[in-house]
Amino acid sequence: DLELYATEFVSVRRALERFTRGRLLANLAATHPLFRKLAKAERRALIGKFQMRKVYPGDIVIEQGDVPTGLCLVLRGDFSVSRAEAGLNATVATLGCGDVFGEISLVHRTRTTATVRATSYAEIMVLSPGECSAMTSQYPETASILSDLSEQRIRRLASRAGSTIPTDDAATLL
Repeated sequence: DLELYATEFVSVRRALERFTRGRLLANLAATHPLFRKLAKAERRALIGKFQMRKVYPGDIVIEQGDVPTGLCLVLRGDFSVSRAEAGLNATVATLGCGDVFGEISLVHRTRTTATVRATSYAEIMVLSPGECSAMTSQYPETASILSDLSEQRIRRLASRAGSTIPTDDAATLL
């Protein structure tokens, strides 16, 4: 049984983890809207700029009001997204494999607008703010995708909360 070998032999477990992570990454690179239109060599180069990070249940990856730490892409695991307003904390979304987060603060050059907490063991890929800026300059279609996603999420957050989400340009979006 494969599970038995994986628990008995650390090298087997590590090889299986590498293989699984590689397959997840290859599938995401080929199908995710952020990478899909890029040539294979461009996808590989761009994905190489992301840093892998393991996350454990309860870990906060992004805290509302903080300076942005980067663009995150979920390889595996689940996350809850919450916002604090008027002293109340409400879950506004859940995220899983293939989801991106952190884009609102990067696109609008503002502090983070929500807290993202792992609800299970997870692995994410993180692209630093500088690398994200370079990506959107080099591949304008990625800027468009992140901007569209950001606007959709801002509208959804505002409609749920009955409020507005401030952006760097002093505009408030409904």
